[in-house]
Amino acid sequence: MKKHQSNWDLCSSVMARHVTVFMCAAKVGSFSLAAETLSVTQPSVSLSVKFLEDKLGFDLFERSTRPLRLTPEGSAVMELLQRYRMEFSELLQRIRSDNFIRPILRIGLIESIADFAAASLVKSLKPLCGQLRLKVATSETLMAQISNRGLDAAIISSELYSGEYFDPEPIFSSPLVLMLPIDSPIEVIDSWATLLRAGIPFIHHSKITADGIAIQRFTDRFSLNFPYMLEADNNRAIFQMISAGLGWSFFQPWSLFESGPLTTVKILKAPVAMPSRKVQLVCPHLSDRTIRETIKKSLSSLVVQKSETRLSPLAPWLCREIKIY
Repeated sequence: MKKHQSNWDLCSSVMARHVTVFMCAAKVGSFSLAAETLSVTQPSVSLSVKFLEDKLGFDLFERSTRPLRLTPEGSAVMELLQRYRMEFSELLQRIRSDNFIRPILRIGLIESIADFAAASLVKSLKPLCGQLRLKVATSETLMAQISNRGLDAAIISSELYSGEYFDPEPIFSSPLVLMLPIDSPIEVIDSWATLLRAGIPFIHHSKITADGIAIQRFTDRFSLNFPYMLEADNNRAIFQMISAGLGWSFFQPWSLFESGPLTTVKILKAPVAMPSRKVQLVCPHLSDRTIRETIKKSLSSLVVQKSETRLSPLAPWLCREIKIY
């Protein structure tokens, strides 16, 4: 036998619609404004309020006043409904915090960050989401997916995406450094001529990469020309070539966190201040502040740890130039 459902079930779609109309009209103080706010007709608002009044047996509004004003009974009903909504919202939040309802999180990482930080980020975010999906790609590809809502968050390293819509949140930044083979006779670079005179081949970063773009801008600015025969679009490949003694190149410090033993290379300071690249979190559609802060804290803590263990023994000065925001 089908159980009869009471018309006063606030979870029913019909009753919920009437209650929503009543609460909106009470808030804005006008049936016409409520209709405009809810994108319905004014007669529809009047009918919803009349439906509730008929069920309750008393008036909810004093219709002779302008602006519209609640009757004492209407005020009591409004207070009850507001308390009901607040209690329901608090209950839902408690359930979520107990990890019964956890969101699916789609996060993108550039390759150089994923190489050393993917596992750490997953461990930090696992308690906060029901499912975690990682995408590794270039900053441009990740930002296209952010724009299309294909990702909830992305860790990128590009200055092209600023402005109010993307609102990137900086995590850390570091300057480019010079990396040479360990058997290179050069210990200090006091001018670019030192490198040219040494005759060590230059290994070029492809211009389609963020590092390649940054390096090209830098060399153009100072009218530097380093002839090259070797080029790659992958930091690990360039690191292996330098380790094998095939040449030198510019490098991002964080690319060294998982690049292999650093006993085959030397890191030297450039003769001029080098441009820094900033790693940023972009998540314009992610409202969960806890997840945002967890991502930033997890990555910045890992950068500090890796800098101290990997870079400090080889280049103590470099740790001081890595900025945590």
